[in-house]
Amino acid sequence: LTGRVEKPRIGGLTMAIDKGMPITVMRDIFQLAAGHIDYWKFGFASASVCPPEKIKDKVTLCEEYGIEAYPGGTSLEIAYTQRRWQEYLEGLAEAGVKAVEVSDGTVDIPLRMRRELIRVARKLGFTVFAEVGKKLPGTFLPVSEQAQIIHGDLNSGANYIVVEGREAGRGIGVYDADGNVRTADVDALLAQPHDLSRTAAQALGYRELLEHVERAMPLADAVDRAIRRTQAFARRQWAWFRRDPRIT
Repeated sequence: LTGRVEKPRIGGLTMAIDKGMPITVMRDIFQLAAGHIDYWKFGFASASVCPPEKIKDKVTLCEEYGIEAYPGGTSLEIAYTQRRWQEYLEGLAEAGVKAVEVSDGTVDIPLRMRRELIRVARKLGFTVFAEVGKKLPGTFLPVSEQAQIIHGDLNSGANYIVVEGREAGRGIGVYDADGNVRTADVDALLAQPHDLSRTAAQALGYRELLEHVERAMPLADAVDRAIRRTQAFARRQWAWFRRDPRIT
């Protein structure tokens, strides 16, 4: 894709769903396209019904190819309904899993509890994907409600926001019954004001990413500009420290 940078990257991310795929097939896919895959998600709680040693082998294979493996949100939803969500997250952390998805697509989780799940996951060191929306076909959350959830998730520490779409991409989330993107909803979400202060919006990296998201600057250009600004900042800091004889 034009403007896409090499891994590891923070934009233009690609996630593939694993519904119980044999590890031999995974290896074939990785040999062909590992450079294009950033995250590998064990979807539909499929990891829960596979032998643990097989999942560990899959996670190890992902690590060999520079791909982050993580369980889909349904697994955490099950753990939440069983009141074992903290034990579940701690178990993932101990197993070396580095990312997790927080969602409420199949169950109702109060917003307060949703925020707590995100905060605890971040405290345990996970990269957090927060999924917004329900899996029931024909369910469309109002843009204002989606925006409220998104802002709250980001403020709680979520790294990425995922809008529910399911595999079919029909009659759910931001897709209409024919599988077309509900562009009015997407445009309205993008037009929502962000919560960054003026100072934060000028911080190294933030300003460039905002220019990419809000002003269509190519991602590669935004990353290059952030690197050059960071290097210039480091030179200024070094010049300032050199004036202090206490610092060597």
